Amino acid sequence: MFSRAYFWSILFAVVLWSSSAFAGVLSVRGRSDLPYHIKADSLTYDEATKTYRARGYVTIVRGDQSLEADAVDFNTETTEAEARGNVRFTSGEDWLTGT
Repeated sequence: MFSRAYFWSILFAVVLWSSSAFAGVLSVRGRSDLPYHIKADSLTYDEATKTYRARGYVTIVRGDQSLEADAVDFNTETTEAEARGNVRFTSGEDWLTGT
């Protein structure tokens, strides 16, 4: 489970960008060893920016957290994700949605 402050910061990000995008950090506190699993219809990686560009039914999962959207740009160095279209973020039993 994550802190209330973390939850509200994610909620703020979803509300702020709900019309066009979601930006947040996918991290499981205290579990830096957990891998990210990315699935999408189209997936490319830019070595220069360390960013995955996923399009079409995108799902990124790490531990008990998942991010689903129509499109996601995910930076592996910063673990920041920018998601657009039908966005749903889940952490344990908590979830946030945006369009």
